[in-house]
Amino acid sequence: MQGTIVKVAVEEGAGGQRGRLVVVLEAMKMEQPLVAHRAGTIINLTATVGTTVSAGTAICESSTARCRVGPAPDPFRSNRIFATLLFRILTSPPRVA
Repeated sequence: MQGTIVKVAVEEGAGGQRGRLVVVLEAMKMEQPLVAHRAGTIINLTATVGTTVSAGTAICESSTARCRVGPAPDPFRSNRIFATLLFRILTSPPRVA
């Protein structure tokens, strides 16, 4: 999915902790914060406001890892998987041995 960068919250050379806001993306009229998944110093920042990016695009690097555009962690993922499996079980035809 594509998104447009609407806010850049870090600067080149800035140090940061895990969970610090890096950029805010807007996709389908919804804002999606992108946070650092590791502590480190921001280097090679290529993100600018108004730039359209897609999944997998490198927007910056840190002293420990590259920052890539990707989906945010889904806190309800396990619930959705359970609901999907339960739906499949309840709607599948009975097996005859």
